[in-house]
Amino acid sequence: MATSVESVLVHGDVYPYAREVEAVRCLGRTCEETHKCIPFLNDCDGIPDCLDCTEEKRCVSAVCKDTMLEFGIYKEISIAQYCDGEVDCRTGVDESPGRCAMFTNRFPCIRSNRFVSRNNLCDGIPDCEDASDEDACIVCDDCMARKTSCGYVRCGIPDQYRCGLIYSPGYPTAFPSSVICLWTIDGPRGSYVTLLLLDVDLPCTSRVLQVRDRFLTVGWNTIHGLCRGEGEQKRYVSSSNDMQLAMLATSHNADFGDSRGFMATFNVSTFIPSRQVQNLPDDAGFICPCGWRLFRRNCYLTSRHHVPVNWEESDAKCREFGANLTSIADQAEMEFLHLLLVTNVVVKRIADPMLFIGLYDTYHERQTGRHMDRNFVWTDGIPVTYTDWSPMDVRTWFPQPDGAKINFCVAIVMKNVWGTDQWYDVACDDRATRSFICKRAARRVTRPGDNG
Repeated sequence: MATSVESVLVHGDVYPYAREVEAVRCLGRTCEETHKCIPFLNDCDGIPDCLDCTEEKRCVSAVCKDTMLEFGIYKEISIAQYCDGEVDCRTGVDESPGRCAMFTNRFPCIRSNRFVSRNNLCDGIPDCEDASDEDACIVCDDCMARKTSCGYVRCGIPDQYRCGLIYSPGYPTAFPSSVICLWTIDGPRGSYVTLLLLDVDLPCTSRVLQVRDRFLTVGWNTIHGLCRGEGEQKRYVSSSNDMQLAMLATSHNADFGDSRGFMATFNVSTFIPSRQVQNLPDDAGFICPCGWRLFRRNCYLTSRHHVPVNWEESDAKCREFGANLTSIADQAEMEFLHLLLVTNVVVKRIADPMLFIGLYDTYHERQTGRHMDRNFVWTDGIPVTYTDWSPMDVRTWFPQPDGAKINFCVAIVMKNVWGTDQWYDVACDDRATRSFICKRAARRVTRPGDNG
């Protein structure tokens, strides 16, 4: 059955590129910059559908009641200035997450409070100023679609969804008086979750919205609890591929009033190195033993012994392979190793989260007032040109290296998948792990007739 071009332009469900059929009359408002056809119903609704705000520019201006220019005269802004990512009213009411998120059938732009129609996602024409409605063009998971209540909700199917929307039942007008909800955001192994709370309106006396995180199989840890006016536009990043959001609402009707509930978005991402660390041209013609990984003409192995070892024992094990505990010369080498650790520690789980590396203190410290000078060197003798210490040890609240427990050796302790700064000084004698990283020179492949 043939479909009229006019109906397609209005509804956008068959042929989304309105600018390619300009000869046909638009039955709505035509965007000046992109020539997209917008239904008249979207005029002056306070939410721009055109990138250049064509359908909102003709509207009557609104008044900032919180911004008095002089007695009896208030600042006026156009409706198009609402939810555009720029605060125009003194208290920011024009960018209030509660107002900007009033339309649950719309998708939030990444770098502003603007929401665009889900019908406009991946239509080839950017409606967000940052074009985030067109980036990647993946299907996002509406975790509360067709749900009027919740109990245990799983968001994000691994390898299918990379973003999504979460909101309380009835948001933003009909929050229930008593409800317990648990959302689990689940991404593929090796990924991490970024959660952005757009609007939180829950009475602090009886409702708590909890953000929970964990790494690998360690138990869930509540990293923050929120209620009304707290945590708006707050961002949380998980340690690994899952995060939980729990809402515990057990009040009586007199307690909840006109609470909106909450609304949040999430994105599932993976660590991306800042430069090329695989298939380097200089590695052509070099090979590594089975199980080792090649990088810049060196071979690397994450080894896991059958029993726990200390730093000296792991160093001896590497020497049995004709290798050393690994040295790390720069950020590129660290990023290569981080990708290797994400694979072997988090995805395949064939290595422990703590792995010894070849950096150690020569023990030749000298006391200068209250400061203890450290002199770290690599076991393979290369100069120390790069370090990536953890900015804080959660056990001591001190930055690394802190020298606690006479710590003279170094290990990478994986506590998240998104950052490389996870070096810790550790006691050389402690058998705290079974894993370590070895490094040896790669072997050059020679063929008959080669002189090298």
